[in-house]
Amino acid sequence: MPMTVPSAPVAAEAHGPQNTVLAGTSDIIVRVPIMGEGLRSARVVALNKQSGDTVRHDDVLCEVETDKAVYPIEASFAGRFKAWKIKLDDTVLIGQDIALVTGDAASVAALPVEGATPAAAPVAAKAAAANPVVFRPDSPAPPAAPTHPGPMKGNVRPPALHPAITKRLDAVVPATMLMDVRWDALRLAREEAKKKHGQGAASPSTMMAWCLVRAQEKHAAFRCIVGKDGTILEQADFECGVAVALEGDRLATAAIPAANKLGWVEFVTAYNRALGETRAGKLVDVQAPMNITSLGAFGVESATPIVVPPAMATIFIGSAHERLINDGGVIHPAEVITLSLTFDHKVVNGAGAASFMQELRTQMEGFKLPG
Repeated sequence: MPMTVPSAPVAAEAHGPQNTVLAGTSDIIVRVPIMGEGLRSARVVALNKQSGDTVRHDDVLCEVETDKAVYPIEASFAGRFKAWKIKLDDTVLIGQDIALVTGDAASVAALPVEGATPAAAPVAAKAAAANPVVFRPDSPAPPAAPTHPGPMKGNVRPPALHPAITKRLDAVVPATMLMDVRWDALRLAREEAKKKHGQGAASPSTMMAWCLVRAQEKHAAFRCIVGKDGTILEQADFECGVAVALEGDRLATAAIPAANKLGWVEFVTAYNRALGETRAGKLVDVQAPMNITSLGAFGVESATPIVVPPAMATIFIGSAHERLINDGGVIHPAEVITLSLTFDHKVVNGAGAASFMQELRTQMEGFKLPG
């Protein structure tokens, strides 16, 4: 005798946009899911299905890109692809309708009907019962329901790094080096800027970003981005990326476009505008070869940053602190910052990275307020 097991409904997400069935049809409306806390929009970079294609559970329907990563939008149902409501390079919002898929009976029965009241739930149950999955004695047994050794307590929260980001990290061959840089010149420049401009004075972070761009100009490897296929592309004009901490332990990246072409005044304006817009929730597609990150406000002196493609490096700038240094044979305390550089070894070797760090130290220790 064949064994009949009712189809298991696909679990609906507890939070965020749900895919629904268009009333009176078998068409599933596919929506942009929540991709990470604080992310509101993304750019469409790949459409992987065409009208008539078979859709299976976990198939990647399309890919969208934010400032931090490419996110696959996967099918939680099965059926046949019907139509796109978007096109390549469109900017899409969380919850936006993006496609129609004609679902199979089990998928349609398991999903809520668009605009239906909770009373419609028994209808879906009847549909599931009318379309059972049949297992014969010589067929593999149906998968058992997942079990857990004990009750789990606490609130479920999304990971700090989306799985799509961690997947991209697999392509990086990371190496890290540290270097101390004297703080004197930057501190004096900051004091001079405050005397000249008061509250509108450029911050030390802006000054250090300026120095970074100047060093990148002299080292071609640090003007490179890494494509999704591993291609290393050297850029003549390049962005400067700056990590921005948001509320709720969220992270975003601000971008200063064509940073190498800007004069000092324009650079300060662009830096402040980019950080302000990012803190206000504006997300852009960042293509910076290097990103700057810092936890100096928390008193962190050094850390090991990660590299997220397309960037080939990330530099962490620690808080200013005292350290004994050897100055021409004389050992004395000095105020320094520690630079921690993590770079992709596929793009540059250790000697090249060390040469870049020496140039960056020269730029910072010799910094004078431009103009």
